[in-house]
Amino acid sequence: MNINALNAEFHRTSGGKAQEVTTKIKDAWQAVSELTAGTISISVNLWKTEVLLTSMRDLEQVPGEVQYEVRDCEEFPWEAVKVYDGVTFCCLLRTDEYEAWQKAS
Repeated sequence: MNINALNAEFHRTSGGKAQEVTTKIKDAWQAVSELTAGTISISVNLWKTEVLLTSMRDLEQVPGEVQYEVRDCEEFPWEAVKVYDGVTFCCLLRTDEYEAWQKAS
């Protein structure tokens, strides 16, 4: 097999793998969208997989206990977090939203 044929084979097989990966990423987005009404982002890196949701109502769809964390942010100083099956689900809260959820729980 000559170098051109090897190059073509490499691009054919790596392109197929890239297509498989992009399909799985899109499938993950669709699956989260079916669980919640509002997904802002899905972040995956070496240390953490995180799904940022738009509201506490969306976070309620995820099993587990909510933990509240203080953030260094004036507009959204609170983060509500649930970890399920190794994935962190969270939403950012204004102080009034945080206080309302504290009263309700």
